Amino acid sequence: MKSSTLLKLFSILFLFFGQKSKAQLTIISDAKWKVSSSLVSGWEYLGFNDASWVNSTSPATDPGITPSISGSKSMWWKNTNVYNAYFRKSFFIPDQFANGTVEIAADNEFIIFVNGIKVGGGKDHKKIYNFGINNYLKCGENVIAIHGIEYVLTTPSVMYFKAVIDTSGNGGIPKLGNDTLLCQGKKLTLDAKIAGAKYLWSNSQTTRTIQINKPGKYWVTVGSSGCSESDTINITYNNLPKPKLGKDTSFCEGGSYNLDGSTINAISYNWNTGNKSSIQKIITTGTCILNITDNVCIQSDTVKVMVIPFPKMNLGKDTSFCGDFNFRLDAGNSGLSKLWNTSETSQTIIADFAGLYWVEVDRLGCKSRDSILIKELPGPKAYFGNDTAYCEAFSRILRAENPEYNYLWSNGSTSSDIIINTPGKYWIRIYDTNACISTDTIELRDSSFSLSLGNDTTLCSGEKVNITAKDINYQHLWNTGEKSEMISVSKSGIYSVTVSNGTCIRRDTVLITVRPKISLNLDPEYYLCETLNETFTLSVPTGYKSYKWHPGGETTTSLVVTKIGIYSVQVQDNYSCIDSDTTAIIKLCPYALWVPTAFSPGSGSDNALFGAVYEGPPIENFEMRIFSRWGELFYISTSLTDKWDGIYMGSPCQIGFYHCSINMVSLLNNERKRSVYNGMVYLNR
Repeated sequence: MKSSTLLKLFSILFLFFGQKSKAQLTIISDAKWKVSSSLVSGWEYLGFNDASWVNSTSPATDPGITPSISGSKSMWWKNTNVYNAYFRKSFFIPDQFANGTVEIAADNEFIIFVNGIKVGGGKDHKKIYNFGINNYLKCGENVIAIHGIEYVLTTPSVMYFKAVIDTSGNGGIPKLGNDTLLCQGKKLTLDAKIAGAKYLWSNSQTTRTIQINKPGKYWVTVGSSGCSESDTINITYNNLPKPKLGKDTSFCEGGSYNLDGSTINAISYNWNTGNKSSIQKIITTGTCILNITDNVCIQSDTVKVMVIPFPKMNLGKDTSFCGDFNFRLDAGNSGLSKLWNTSETSQTIIADFAGLYWVEVDRLGCKSRDSILIKELPGPKAYFGNDTAYCEAFSRILRAENPEYNYLWSNGSTSSDIIINTPGKYWIRIYDTNACISTDTIELRDSSFSLSLGNDTTLCSGEKVNITAKDINYQHLWNTGEKSEMISVSKSGIYSVTVSNGTCIRRDTVLITVRPKISLNLDPEYYLCETLNETFTLSVPTGYKSYKWHPGGETTTSLVVTKIGIYSVQVQDNYSCIDSDTTAIIKLCPYALWVPTAFSPGSGSDNALFGAVYEGPPIENFEMRIFSRWGELFYISTSLTDKWDGIYMGSPCQIGFYHCSINMVSLLNNERKRSVYNGMVYLNR
């Protein structure tokens, strides 16, 4: 600096932020700092011997214009005529600390170290610098070292600083308290008493508090390496156990229940009933509480006891019946379980025979029972037996079988028996002098049914007929082995079926006759040569009812054919069976090959082209060759329809004779025939 008023000014402020602390460690600039103008190796590290260094001068004579920090004082080395000054201050952090920053103002230049590590520096005497130093501090001994640099020796050397460190305030020592005796079943919460720290318990938990329920030695370490403290506590348990009264219980009314609270090591007992013994007799519903003590610990147990009343029930007085009866017995007590001597478990049952009936009702194991005796008075007994089904007409006598009583039948009769020959329901009421009534009913059913397979039937060849017996409500068995209600037949024979409705059985038989097929015997094809005006007669067997040919409509047994085509005949026999047959009349003339002996090319007449004409069975192979008189081939063709126009190599041939050679193979009924022609033809123009 050029101005003489500018002074060396150095100011430091340390701030630590974290969990709210209970104490502060404050370091300010004063005359207790060590200072030297000579650089010695290791001066910025903890453990450096600064005994030969002098104390700093504070306050300085002139603070200059560098901004100050509240709470700090000016200081410098006693000799101001130096460029470099080295300051050291050792301090001790006794317990946990959190985050921290440093605030610095200097004239001219500075460099700051914490525990030998460079934190930062600055050259602006009008600026306050801030640095974070949390990563440079540690628990225990620490050192701050500052290197001050002056540019002008004619001005005094001055600096300010202040450091504040927040700590836990209790030296970081956990307080678990005195060794403790617990009663059995009790739990204890151990608290390290230090907030916002790191914790490690003997059971490996890492929370501030733990809950224990077992005896033993428990310790906790608070803090980390270099700044941790521990405490230990012994936990023992009293040997008085908790009394065991058992689960909540119940008993039936009129009884009692003894609760036994006897417990080892117990000296005294105190029930909520006022009883002081270990046994409590219970005769009413309630909650029983027992407290025991050994004059050190108190243990207790609670049990609920319920007295269950017996179910109240009444089946009624004993009673008597005559004849058939249905008597409803009701055990009452809805919602409770029941057991009758009939093995039924419902609330009500129907008694329909004489005897002793009882029921037992259970309410939570407390059971009540009641019974009733039902007697049967002597009296009439009406009984017809089972209902009966008949397949044929019947006549049956129904008898009351109870002499000397009064009778009333469903048909109004008052006699002891009646004769029945029609289906229906019949009942009787029998009365005695005690007004006892006995009734019975019987149903006589008509289960007969009819079965008919129909008249015997004649079928034409190829026809089928469906034979139906009854419907699906019946069982069927045919002599063909089939079991359906209908079968389909196409062969002659006697067909029978057995049908049952479960009570009655019916059988029937039908004769089916199938007429033989009408034999017409027309061949698939016949041959005719229309060119030669041939005719052909088609004939079928005689003796049938009617004939009809197509085309033509003739009704005779034979037909004379003069043209090729398809012909059919329909024949009906005396049983109205119809059959038909068809044949084809194919053109087929005798073998004939016509070859002209002359032709006139270009004449415009029918002889302008030369070729062969053929009548006969189909041709399989054909070849025609035309040669000159000297053997030169002029024309060749493999088709009967091709014709020669007298042209050879694009020019008309000369007038004269030419040789014609024809080879062909025809096919009839899988037989081949070869024909050969050789002759002369005259070409004329």
